[in-house]
Amino acid sequence: AAAAAVASAPALSDTVAGEAGQRWGGRPRVLLLGRPAAVGADGAMTLLGTIAGLGAAFLVPVAGFFPARAVLVLGATGFACNLLDSVAGATLQRRLGPRGNDWTNLLATLAGALGGALTAA
Repeated sequence: AAAAAVASAPALSDTVAGEAGQRWGGRPRVLLLGRPAAVGADGAMTLLGTIAGLGAAFLVPVAGFFPARAVLVLGATGFACNLLDSVAGATLQRRLGPRGNDWTNLLATLAGALGGALTAA
């Protein structure tokens, strides 16, 4: 259950962060370098989108009725995997071809599942 929760958390976190950031977030920046980026650019983040993504990462374990400590660990792991998705998006996505976004999402999901399995063990 923990692996499923953390595998789902990065996907929700990434989607919410992207939508909120593009809609209301202002000028995005590339996570690794801090330089300004175009709205919708691979790996770009806004402060509001990041905060929204952080909250969304915790919604999955909360909705799964995990105990409070598990919500903290699983939510933090899910958000970390969302950040991994952003780093992969900024560095690898274009190199992976037309399905690059799918591959970076898969990477974040698999990392989440592994992180959830390890934290539950």
